[in-house]
Amino acid sequence: MLRQFRCSSIGKLTVGMSLSPLGLTEIQARELAELIEKGSKSKKIQELTDKRDKVPEMKLSPGAKTYIEDVWYGDYYDFQKSFHNKFVEKGKVIEDASIKALSKYLGFITIKNEEYLKNDWIHGTPDIRLNRPKCTIDTKNVYYPNGLNYFKDSEEKSLYEWQIHAYNFLDNKEVGFVARILMNPPLNILEKEVWNYWKDSGNDGHPDENFRIEVEQMFNFERLPIEDRVNLFRVDTTEDNIKIIKKAVELANEYYNELTERFKFRNSDVIGYFKNK
Repeated sequence: MLRQFRCSSIGKLTVGMSLSPLGLTEIQARELAELIEKGSKSKKIQELTDKRDKVPEMKLSPGAKTYIEDVWYGDYYDFQKSFHNKFVEKGKVIEDASIKALSKYLGFITIKNEEYLKNDWIHGTPDIRLNRPKCTIDTKNVYYPNGLNYFKDSEEKSLYEWQIHAYNFLDNKEVGFVARILMNPPLNILEKEVWNYWKDSGNDGHPDENFRIEVEQMFNFERLPIEDRVNLFRVDTTEDNIKIIKKAVELANEYYNELTERFKFRNSDVIGYFKNK
């Protein structure tokens, strides 16, 4: 039986995996055309042709293997690293409020999904499951305004795309959305920010009232309309995406099992030295 992996981890496992050729950039395409026109016999032609035409073998990236090693250690020693900071805390505290704000933005009621879903490959709990329209939505509460990412893509976006592919696979959906939402921080975090800004400004003692008001106003994002505080991007899930998820989980399990076997022989190459003394 395959070990199931969390939907949120699928992006770490699928890095570099594809069922299509990687393709060429415009510069590489021009380079290939020029080499062919010159009648060149260089290895570069074959390299570029393979990249254009061949589907790369699906294998785990070094980062994926490191992630699986961390999972193995956590499973064997029944230990999970604590992951808690102001960004995570804010997201947990204001999750319900952010979903209500998203409902206002979309124009219909959405509620937090509490149902845990799983199949033979993955498991997880999508934030929002809709049947009309049929889609999943995962909310990401950003801490600072630039977390809305209106103007650039990032590696983080790719990870979130695969998380949505995984949720869609679980929930039999073809469309999903990542909703980045900017909300006010809860009061306890806001209070810490006031003190942090006060100390970073080289001050001692307690923050004065004017300084406090200035910082609180800076973090009062909800003074702006909700349409200025939401960034949605759509993710369309195909059968190819699901095939890649299945293959990635299968490869992850192979490596996980390999680690288990290697662990059985831990220190075997050196322990004999001590026994024979």
